[in-house]
Amino acid sequence: MRLFEFTRTLAEGGNVFKGDLATQRILKADVLPTVNWLERILGMALKNNLLGSTGKKPDSGDIDIGLQQDTVSKDDLFQKLRKWAADNKLRPEDYVRKTGTSVHFRTPIAGDPNRGFVQTDLMILPDMKFAQFFMSPDPNSTFKDAQKHILLASIAKHGGLRWSPTVGLTSRTTGNVIANEPEHIAEMLLGPNASAQDLTSVERILKTLENDPEREAKISDAKKTLGLLGSDEI
Repeated sequence: MRLFEFTRTLAEGGNVFKGDLATQRILKADVLPTVNWLERILGMALKNNLLGSTGKKPDSGDIDIGLQQDTVSKDDLFQKLRKWAADNKLRPEDYVRKTGTSVHFRTPIAGDPNRGFVQTDLMILPDMKFAQFFMSPDPNSTFKDAQKHILLASIAKHGGLRWSPTVGLTSRTTGNVIANEPEHIAEMLLGPNASAQDLTSVERILKTLENDPEREAKISDAKKTLGLLGSDEI
């Protein structure tokens, strides 16, 4: 996957339902009641599986929830949500979709369709702990979390690797996982004195690379990609 394609994948996450089925943003106060309702219809615990900025900012564009892949199957989750829609005399295709490793659910806010709908992205992940670390944005950063991953992908590419916020560093030739521990990843991408915390924001990444003689080469692709997307350059 080229860096621009990787960026486009990150940026597309919130727009599965469109037109008459378009969803809306959800207020922070409504996130927990909505997740509680989802727990009841799915029969599984979800509150501790929130990803990204869900429930942390005043409002969110969607609800991101991670599920450990050895505890649930994507197809079972998809069919369970379709059954809920059919049981409620709704068109399943209007409420449930799947892409890649995710199942997307057009979710009534707090279980009440009169309050509108928010998109819930249920992501089947190989390592929940890993994903929660890397998909949690730094609240003090002036950059979007997607921009952080664009930067990490650029640095990884310079080293002959690929970056994934759900898997870690993989070989560009074999696809095998090279590193999936934050501390090890920090050392490989940013240098032997780097720590996992140096990976948590664009600002910290750039600060750690400040004296790296290969700094410009490492971030070159990120600059090009962010420019193509009309984002602020790093």
